[in-house]
Amino acid sequence: MGTKISKAPQISTEHESPFGFDELFFSRTDSRGKITSGNTVFQRVSQFEWDELLEKPHNIIRHPDMPRAVFWLLWDRIRKGLPVGAYVKNRSKDGSYYWVFAIVTPIEDGYLSVRLKPSSALFAGVQQEYRTLLQAEKDVELTPARSAEVLLKRLNELGFRDYEIFMTKALISEMLARDKVLELEPQSPTENYIV
Repeated sequence: MGTKISKAPQISTEHESPFGFDELFFSRTDSRGKITSGNTVFQRVSQFEWDELLEKPHNIIRHPDMPRAVFWLLWDRIRKGLPVGAYVKNRSKDGSYYWVFAIVTPIEDGYLSVRLKPSSALFAGVQQEYRTLLQAEKDVELTPARSAEVLLKRLNELGFRDYEIFMTKALISEMLARDKVLELEPQSPTENYIV
């Protein structure tokens, strides 16, 4: 008998799989996107057991509410050896969802994704943009590449010259929002960097 592979359910719920603003979680994948390791927060929030996660494609947690454009841009950047930041709605094993801001970095033999809980004003706008883009993907049957073009054009209309500017602004916004929720001392985004 073969091993049964658990997958996220086909039906999604309106329930959130909770995690705290003080929790960061990560997973590491090989160059093909198969999960090779992660921390206990990732395992707990995804609700899969380790034997259900390890060596499985990372899209085991993909939520159907996500526009394909986001993953096309993500893979395009990391295959070029570039880091990427993106808002991602994931689906847990029981069908619940959880939003993250993910920073994915190419590393030796694969990729490292570190995620935090988003809460900035920018995040609220992104959720609406994703709904609009997802509907366009369905209505016009956009390919992932064409959908990515639409997303980049929309970001430009919103004042972001390119995706790098958007993801940098998003990361700074999320870190400042996180600091506020956790009641940490605010820091200048460039305070710890040598320029």
